[in-house]
Amino acid sequence: MEFDLKLVYIEWCDAIAGGLEWTDADAAKEWGAASDWVVREAGWLVEENEEYIVIASAWKPEDELCNEQFKHLMKIPTTWIKKRVDLTEYV
Repeated sequence: MEFDLKLVYIEWCDAIAGGLEWTDADAAKEWGAASDWVVREAGWLVEENEEYIVIASAWKPEDELCNEQFKHLMKIPTTWIKKRVDLTEYV
């Protein structure tokens, strides 16, 4: 089966929050070093430009009953992406 869209796997660094209580400098540095901020995700590549990509976890191609549709959209700045693999050949 041939698809109009690419299916991609990406690893990207997300912003994280913590330290909800007052913390001394050493504990704050320890939290920053220990916190994992890498997100691993796969999705249909909806749009891509120099600034960001948009992926969807679900895609329904256009047919005689409805237009092309996407679900669970994610917009990720390209500078946050650390790894990318094209998975289209596996579907």
